[in-house]
Amino acid sequence: MSGATPPARGDTDGRQGTGLFARQKNIVQGRITNGSLFPNISVAISTAMSRLVKKTGRRLRADVTAALSHIETDFGIALEKQRESLVEAKERTADEIETDKKVSRLTGEVEQLQQGYTRLLGTIAST
Repeated sequence: MSGATPPARGDTDGRQGTGLFARQKNIVQGRITNGSLFPNISVAISTAMSRLVKKTGRRLRADVTAALSHIETDFGIALEKQRESLVEAKERTADEIETDKKVSRLTGEVEQLQQGYTRLLGTIAST
């Protein structure tokens, strides 16, 4: 071992008994995690993980942005169709109002004709 790297099991070399393996394992894992054991590998792993996280973040952001764009387009289409339906409904309502007015006028004219016909029949009968 080099002088810069502390022994991995140095803290527990003289100990024996239950839990010795677990203590040694925890010490080694701690030194690997904090970079004092295998520092080059730790730096390489950390750098690789950092790059991977950034790359995955960019890909995820692009995928989410694309999905949101599709959703926005779908909502735009749906809202436009709804607006067109409302406009058509208003136009139909205006047409229906106009039709109702025409039917009322026609009904009035029919009633006048019936009254005129009744008077005409009365006149003919009295003659």
